[in-house]
Amino acid sequence: MESHGGQKYENLYSCICVIDKIAEQIAYDDYVEAEVFVQLRTTPGERGGLFRDPDRATLLTQKISDITEVATKSCFVGSTTHTANNESLP
Repeated sequence: MESHGGQKYENLYSCICVIDKIAEQIAYDDYVEAEVFVQLRTTPGERGGLFRDPDRATLLTQKISDITEVATKSCFVGSTTHTANNESLP
């Protein structure tokens, strides 16, 4: 919401749509685990290795990154090139 002008009704609606698109692609438990890996992977030293090094950390970090990118691209907030039916204008 912040990147689209703050807390406005139209931003809230679109952010919910993005969350729904993410939820369609990944189970909630996997999402929570992936977010932990994403947030804590920059922890320095040996402790950070627990969040950077496991194969599952790499897999889930990449998966959540890809899913979030696709969901964010589908966001219509700030876009003036779509109609009410989400069709591109010429």
